[in-house]
Amino acid sequence: MKIAEWIADEEKLKGAEIFAAIVTIIAGGIWVYLDGFTGETLAQVMATLGGAIVIVISFLQHQRKQDVTNFITAGSRALEKLQKAYPDILSGPKIFKDDYVPGENTSTQEYKRYLFFQRPVEKGKEKAQFIPVTPFEEAIIEIYVSSKALKIAEISNPSEEAHKEIHEKMKYAVRKVIRELANKEYNGLFEDKGIDSAGKDIDFKDKNLCVALDFYDDKISYKQFEKIVNRIGQVAIETLNKG
Repeated sequence: MKIAEWIADEEKLKGAEIFAAIVTIIAGGIWVYLDGFTGETLAQVMATLGGAIVIVISFLQHQRKQDVTNFITAGSRALEKLQKAYPDILSGPKIFKDDYVPGENTSTQEYKRYLFFQRPVEKGKEKAQFIPVTPFEEAIIEIYVSSKALKIAEISNPSEEAHKEIHEKMKYAVRKVIRELANKEYNGLFEDKGIDSAGKDIDFKDKNLCVALDFYDDKISYKQFEKIVNRIGQVAIETLNKG
């Protein structure tokens, strides 16, 4: 990786900053140990270490705020990262207006958020559900691929005669690649809700629901779930982009 790209990576840069601060603090400790606990030495060390200590304390406070305490939070953070990675076609996660009930408390509305396919069009904005937040409560990941999503992602136009065929083709492609990924990297950690006991596909009630994976919440951590949601979302988008 080029130095400019490395510096542009916020997480790597922050890690280097923390590492440098810790090294500085350790060096300060060695300085005091060698020169003795005199007032002059302590004053010089504290003046030198002030910035490093602030960096470490700020980092620890930030990490505490970023702690993931449930699957809803973990999954939502993954969706936020996906949106930032694909800002041209994704928005959210946010409340779907058709589900929004004025007066409900925030915790209830939290379960009615989605990551959307969304792109500006001539008359306002069209959006299509992609990944819902609600199932995250039970560590379930659902991926939706609708006709409108294909239009927004510029894969297919609803006016085309073959659109229905294209829609089914893309749903199958996304389902196939996600299953292959899940079976390869997460084998034994989930149940595929789209397959019956005989190993045959089940038709979901919602025709736009492409795949539903129920992860065992006693076998994965919240941080693992966050990474899994992000990975599966990326694979789905990359598959759709390939057309």
